[in-house]
Parts: sequence; C-alpha cells; structure tokens
Amino acid sequence: MVENIRLYASITLSNPDLRKLGAAYERLFGALRLVDDLPAPLLEALDEAIANEFKDRRGPLAEFMKGYRAYLRDTIAEAKNYDRKVRSDGVAVTTPKRGNAK
Repeated sequence: MVENIRLYASITLSNPDLRKLGAAYERLFGALRLVDDLPAPLLEALDEAIANEFKDRRGPLAEFMKGYRAYLRDTIAEAKNYDRKVRSDGVAVTTPKRGNAK
C-alpha cells in the first residue's frame, strides 16, 4: 500500500500537467468552501458582480457561472436564515459555519 502511494505521488509530482490538474481541482472546491463562511451581504455582492461580468456572454463558461450563481443564491438564503436565527436567539456569532460545499 505504502509503495503504491509513493509510486502515484512520484508520478503525479513529476508531471506538471497533473500538478496543475490537482491545483485546479483544489481551487474550484476551495472557492465553494470559501463562500460558506461569508455573510449574506458579501455573497450578494459576489452574485451581482458575476451577473454583471457574464450578462452578455454565452457558452459553457457562462453556463458554469449560471450554475455557480444558483449555488450562491442557495448559500445566500441559508446565510440569511442563519442570521435571522442568530438574531432571534440573541447569540452573537462572527463566522457562520453553514457547510454547503462538500
């Protein structure tokens, strides 16, 4: 088992394209995890910025960003519900841990 891990790690680390692939994967999912900790007003600003940037674009990237905006809208709704619950409970919390991204 350990030898297999060493072999795969050696192959992966010696191949620049595989390193880029791993970095791209981590950045993509890192961006999803990052928005889980942002408050609703910042998420709304991000959604608006993406909407403005991609309003006249077509194609696969525009479709991808449309899906990302749908994810943001769900996260915004969850953040607002969280904020309402915190206010109604009287508990001050600085960073919500909502956890949409897997």
